[in-house]
Amino acid sequence: MKHRLLPSFYRSIGYFLLVVCVAFSVFYLVTDQDISFPFSGVFTLYFKGILSDEVVWLGWIHHLDYGITALGTGWWVATLLIALSKEKEEDEFVWDLRYNALWWALGTQAFLILIGWLFLFEMVFFQFMFYQSILAWWMYILRFRFLIWRAKPKNT
Repeated sequence: MKHRLLPSFYRSIGYFLLVVCVAFSVFYLVTDQDISFPFSGVFTLYFKGILSDEVVWLGWIHHLDYGITALGTGWWVATLLIALSKEKEEDEFVWDLRYNALWWALGTQAFLILIGWLFLFEMVFFQFMFYQSILAWWMYILRFRFLIWRAKPKNT
């Protein structure tokens, strides 16, 4: 059975992108400055201003700080590159570890979402759900790496 995963060198690209995103995130949190980019607008499907009456359908918005959006996109792309890259030696044992790690991550995420639905409300709930969108992938990556580490023979 052929599995559709990215080549293994994409993991290195993902880790590099992750380091860049972490550096920019720390810079953003420490300095509290907006992260600006050379282009001046972002395309939106729908936008309704909170402090203004502006409504945009399928158009460009030119006055928003979209540094956070770019960082979030970078985190997502880095996470997917890391999670969906092959090992250098991919066999059925590694595929079974992937499967087990994925089920563990999805089960844990389902439990956390249930807890969030029951005990979190308003903006805290939306923030929680935002973090949950990427947390499942990181739980999968960490669990898979742990299973790989545990399966390696110990040289003693």
